[in-house]
Amino acid sequence: MAVFESIYDYYLHQLLNCGSYLEQCKVHAEPELVHQLRLSIKKLRAFKLLADRLEISDIDDYQQLIDGVKKMFKLAGQIRDTQVQIYMLASCKEQTGVAYTMFHKWLLKREKRKISQLCGSKFKSSINSESGTISHGKASTIQLPEKNAIISSAQILLNEMHLKTQILATGSIGNENLHEIRKITKQMRYIIAILTGIYTDFEYPKITVETLKEIENAVGNWHDNLIRIEFIERFVKKLKDNDEVILLKYKGLAEFSQTSLGEAYEKGCLIVKTNLLG
Repeated sequence: MAVFESIYDYYLHQLLNCGSYLEQCKVHAEPELVHQLRLSIKKLRAFKLLADRLEISDIDDYQQLIDGVKKMFKLAGQIRDTQVQIYMLASCKEQTGVAYTMFHKWLLKREKRKISQLCGSKFKSSINSESGTISHGKASTIQLPEKNAIISSAQILLNEMHLKTQILATGSIGNENLHEIRKITKQMRYIIAILTGIYTDFEYPKITVETLKEIENAVGNWHDNLIRIEFIERFVKKLKDNDEVILLKYKGLAEFSQTSLGEAYEKGCLIVKTNLLG
């Protein structure tokens, strides 16, 4: 990971990344490129949590970027979800030996449509990667807290976030709580990455980055299975052919997917409780 001189330097780096990805997406919105833009925006959102705690106010470019690419961010997520479902359907075929050709075509058509919408989006943000637009020299004019104050504030923020995930993980974990746990653990991981990228000796004692990733992956798998059920239901509603064999086939896919969802949910809850509650 790159080492930055200050948290504001990290902010400018991510902002420039977003500007570069945005300019490239205006030319041709490749799904992986858009995914990287979306990831950079998520990192900036995590930075904003820390910046607010440190009372760093000179980040107007952040809000300009967020406001300008809301539609792109949403479409990028829809494309990513669809691509994951295409991969999962191929895996399902390997497990069951059954090819769900019509559903596969429906997914490919959806992916193509969303990419087309993405490429045709109007991006309001004027942020770009030109050095004259966002200057690293600006960082020298920003008054930042001392190292000890930054680390202390970051530790308090992370403690609050960690406690919130523990509360969400207590008792029966519903869908809403799992979604929130996934969101918070990602933000925690990004904030820890910011701190370790500036202060190489920084450590957060209550949970490791590897553990946060384990939670993200487990809950992310549950989320992907949840999206799978949603997509199958949408597809079945659009089936114009009432052939009983076809409907029975996709009813079988739905039942198979429900089983997978249940398994993913149980595993996700187990990993969450084990790593957050001990």
